[in-house]
Amino acid sequence: MNKTIIAIAISLGVIYSACKKKDNTAPDNSNITTGITTTTGSTTGGVIMYSGYFPLTETNYWSNGVNVSNSPKDYSTFTKLFPAPVEELYLGIGTSANLGSVFLNGTKMYYYASPVNSYIDSTSMLDLSSQRTVILNSTSLPSFTVNVTENFVQYDSFNASYINDTLHLNTKFTVPLVNITNYDKVDCSISLRNPLTSADYMKSASKSFTTITSGLIFSINDLSVFSTGQELKVKLTLYKIRNETIGGKVFRFEVKSVNQFDLVAD
Repeated sequence: MNKTIIAIAISLGVIYSACKKKDNTAPDNSNITTGITTTTGSTTGGVIMYSGYFPLTETNYWSNGVNVSNSPKDYSTFTKLFPAPVEELYLGIGTSANLGSVFLNGTKMYYYASPVNSYIDSTSMLDLSSQRTVILNSTSLPSFTVNVTENFVQYDSFNASYINDTLHLNTKFTVPLVNITNYDKVDCSISLRNPLTSADYMKSASKSFTTITSGLIFSINDLSVFSTGQELKVKLTLYKIRNETIGGKVFRFEVKSVNQFDLVAD
C-alpha cells in the first residue's frame, strides 16, 4: 500500500508542475466554530476517528553533515477532508473529498482531485517558518481558524554528520537522534532515489517510533533489498502532533520536519 502511495505522489508531482494555479482569495471568516479542545502529543489508547488531516511539512536536504536546503526552505501540505471519519492508519489514504475551502496563512489551497483528493499549495510561495494559521470554511464540516503553534523539530549537523554519502550494506546503519527529544513521533525510510519499475518501489526499509530513542537502527537484513552501486534516499521525518476537537469532529494537525539524505549503496 505504501508503495502505491509513493507512485501516486510522483504522478501528482508531474501533473502538479504542469497545472500551477495561484489563488490568494481572502478567506471568509464569518462561520468560525468556537469551543475548541486541543490534545497534543502522540495518540495512545482508544481509536480516534478523524474528519480532517492537515500535515504541514518543512523539507531539509543534507549532504555530509551540512544542511544544503533551499532558501527559503520547501514547505507543503496535502490536506484531506473526510466525508466519513477515518482512523489514523488511513489519514493519508482514506476516501477524502472537496468539502470546503482551506486557507493556509491567507493563501487558498487548491483542491486536487483524483488520484490523491488533497488540498495543496499551487503558488510555490508557502512560508510556514513562523506562522501556521489554518482556516476551513465548510458547510458539511465545522468551520474554524486554528493557529498551529507547534514548531518544526530541527535535526542538526552533529547527528547528520554521522550520515555520510555511502551506505555500507555489510553492516548495520544507524540514523542518530542524540539529544533530539522534542518530537511526538519519528519515522525513517530508505528507498531507491530513482525507481523505474514496480519492483523498484518494493525495495525499501522503514522504522517508526512514538517514544524517544537515541537512533533508528537498520540491520544488515533490513538492507538486503538493496545492491551495491544503487542510489538511495534516506528520509527522516520528525513529527509534532496536535488533535483539535471542533464541533464534535476531530481534526489532526501535524508539523513535520522531513530530512533527506542522498547516499550510494556499497
